[in-house]
Amino acid sequence: MVRTGTQQWTTPLEALTLLLDNPPQEWGFAEPVLTGMLSRIVAAPPVMGWISGTTQNNTQKGPNGTYWLAAALAQEPYTVTANLQNAQVIIVEGLTRQLTRIQQGALIRFVERGGSLIILQDPAQAGVINPLIHHWGVQIQDTPIVDESQSNYFRQEDLLPKLIAHPMTAPLIQGKHQPLLAVASPIMVSPNQKIMPLLQSSAQSWTQGNTQHQGPFNLAVLYSVVGGGQVVVVSNRAWITNQLVHTQGNRELILSMLAVLTHQAPSIHPTHQTLDQKNFSRLDFALLTVWSLVILPGGWALFGLILWWKRKKW
Repeated sequence: MVRTGTQQWTTPLEALTLLLDNPPQEWGFAEPVLTGMLSRIVAAPPVMGWISGTTQNNTQKGPNGTYWLAAALAQEPYTVTANLQNAQVIIVEGLTRQLTRIQQGALIRFVERGGSLIILQDPAQAGVINPLIHHWGVQIQDTPIVDESQSNYFRQEDLLPKLIAHPMTAPLIQGKHQPLLAVASPIMVSPNQKIMPLLQSSAQSWTQGNTQHQGPFNLAVLYSVVGGGQVVVVSNRAWITNQLVHTQGNRELILSMLAVLTHQAPSIHPTHQTLDQKNFSRLDFALLTVWSLVILPGGWALFGLILWWKRKKW
């Protein structure tokens, strides 16, 4: 239950709806009180709202929860709250049922009035979020991408996306942080100059079951509202979970997104490139396998056989 002044609502989304539809003066607050409230908001750390699979503030400790992301945000200048009317950025991730028209309208007006959204949705549940993001000319397809060029240390469905130059990706490019998306699908966009790709698959990628539908595909895009906020859409939710948030550059990517949306300096440090960040082809991996399993052991066996034969002759 969220309560503000004499109003009360059963869910944070209802609170956000009423906040956007009713100016603060209608709640009966005097001007000095409003001034004090605004000064505290300006001085306070950026406030983040969280909508996760029809529940709020999802910070579970299981592999699919987001406990470790919440812990990382606690070390940064962010306050996570279920009171969406106070939020500057709202993370919407892993929804399992569609938002109502009232809830969709509330989020649309939230962006139009300067708020920002980070929307993370897996391909299997793309239809749940598409009615909302269609408003900004964006749609997530439900067919996962297969990328032949990916490192064979991962499944072909696990993507090491290309980072497109943007303030959100610049710290990762400079620091050599490579994010990993586990099972993503193409994001289709309407012809609109306000939509900017952030992550893309390689030209050797295609959608499962259709090798004719080839990439590169958009995996993450940014929509900017003129005079309003911004909307980030990523066709994968798993990369922020406890299981994957510390894999590759996933933690750095979400922190960089939040930093740009809240006008903060990203606290991301350079890292050294590791073997699994290099782009191995299937031929490279086959040659490496033959070398490590056949040629190298066979060479040592042949060397030992030669030594044995020479000693036998002596």
